[in-house]
Amino acid sequence: MKKFYAAVLLTAVLTGCDTANLHLTEQQYEDALDNGDIVTQLTLLDELYQHAPEVYAQDYEDKQALGAVIEQLMANPKNFAGISDEQLSLVIDFAPSYQPFSYAAMHLAEKQRIKGNIQNAQNKVALLKKGLLEKLKKTPSHIDAYETQITLKGIAPYFLQSQYARNLLGSYRTEILNSYQLNAIVNGLSNVHSINQEQIRLHRFLVKLTPEKVEALSASIRQEQADIQRILVWLYKQQVEQGIATASQSNDYLLSLLNNRYGRQRLDSVWLNVVEPKAKKAVMTAKETYLSDLDLIATKIYRVAGDNNQLKALYKQTLELDAKLLSLMWPPNGLINFKDSSIKTKAELAASFSVIQQL
Repeated sequence: MKKFYAAVLLTAVLTGCDTANLHLTEQQYEDALDNGDIVTQLTLLDELYQHAPEVYAQDYEDKQALGAVIEQLMANPKNFAGISDEQLSLVIDFAPSYQPFSYAAMHLAEKQRIKGNIQNAQNKVALLKKGLLEKLKKTPSHIDAYETQITLKGIAPYFLQSQYARNLLGSYRTEILNSYQLNAIVNGLSNVHSINQEQIRLHRFLVKLTPEKVEALSASIRQEQADIQRILVWLYKQQVEQGIATASQSNDYLLSLLNNRYGRQRLDSVWLNVVEPKAKKAVMTAKETYLSDLDLIATKIYRVAGDNNQLKALYKQTLELDAKLLSLMWPPNGLINFKDSSIKTKAELAASFSVIQQL
């Protein structure tokens, strides 16, 4: 947009014109620009271009190119249908003080903000995925990790839709995960899901602003979301199975101590001196290891469940499972009924696991 410096050029290029009148016209044009009087601006631009096409060629070309857009926005300043971001930017530059175009400026700024946030989210996801791979490759020496017996090999590749999940499965399909790796996968995938969901939310806002001008959201994002649910549920199933097996082993051992001849004759003494210390240790170990991991997975599943009420219900069910698993290691209703209560609890756990397997 040529401003006051055009007056200097005019004296050199104009011939056959009244210089004073031209300066006056130019001043009026500048005043119209400053005051946001777009009608006067357009009228005077035509006049100035006739007298000095070399000076006002670019402004005139912009006017011609943006004519339809300017007309559309003058009729309705909030009607951005069919107008590109580049056109909006040019219109704002063409008449920066025209107040109705401030809506275009705000609209454009909001779109750029959302696009910037989407790009930031994509960068965060890339960093999270990279960080997860690094954690899976090497467990820090200062981490006291235990073997979980959990693997990814039970997930059939054809159940996964996203390339990211397939690559992850292919790289670590046969490995038994330690607790550090399991936590890394659960937390990492949950975080990826959360930021992907933010991308989906931002994209919806972008579509509302200018639906016909927004690229479709990458299908891989929604595929990743579904696969993350599948992987977490698969890990949950294994963790429940391992928890039941480990708690049942502890229960069998405790019952064997209580049910031998010496234990039956001196039940209280055996409990205090032999069984109770081992039961306490079993409970503490369970809470610090597989129950802690089970609760973590259930929490993350709840966060990625979306509108899947069946998955959301898992968290509450997990708390109930925790109580039942702990009851196998610590008599809930006294020593005399410990065997009978254990049999009942194991049956309930088996029934619960059968339902979980259907997820």
